Amino acid sequence: MSNHLSERIICRPDVQDHLRWHWSWGVPIGRLDDSSRLLAVDDIDELIRVISKVVCVPLRRGM
Repeated sequence: MSNHLSERIICRPDVQDHLRWHWSWGVPIGRLDDSSRLLAVDDIDELIRVISKVVCVPLRRGM
């Protein structure tokens, strides 16, 4: 694991007082297939999918 490839995820209320997941820069986290649909606190599987697309570096083949 590298400290350079980490991200802090925060659970806090949005403007309507619904608990949502937020990136460290304050933006609510949306679904991969439709980022306008914000993730609910209990949508852990989708949260993991979204995080993995942001903080994972694709492996290069053929080196």
